[in-house]
Amino acid sequence: MFALAAKYDWHVHQMDVKTAFLYGNIDEVIYVELPPGYKINGKVCKLKKALYGLKQAPRIWYKTLIDALASFGFEQCLYDTAVFKKDNTFILVYVDDLLIAGPDIKQIEDVKKSLSDRFKMKDIGECKFFLGIGIERDRSKGLIKLTQKAHM
Repeated sequence: MFALAAKYDWHVHQMDVKTAFLYGNIDEVIYVELPPGYKINGKVCKLKKALYGLKQAPRIWYKTLIDALASFGFEQCLYDTAVFKKDNTFILVYVDDLLIAGPDIKQIEDVKKSLSDRFKMKDIGECKFFLGIGIERDRSKGLIKLTQKAHM
């Protein structure tokens, strides 16, 4: 994604989905015990939404996100299921972190608004740091430099 952004002078923005795993609806029956202090003898709870720590939560979140992106007109890449495309706008997904890249800042802003209307999002803006990698950019020279200075 960064190589394409450097080559074609694309904008690269970043968003984070807050409490991503809590958005998904559970498609199976799961019962849990209540924590101490909330217990009623002989009673359990039936989950309706995913919870952090639930082994199905990541899969449920991913399906929820795929469905949302499809409703916005994005298609999933056949060769990398973490990449989605609509016109000339691309989204790269890493769990709850999203990179949104493309030549048209208006399209990127529209995507960010659609996502924010559906999920509680943190708009980080132009990407400067992603997955432990610093991003330094010189658009006038068509350069993007990836660094890990924090790990040295």
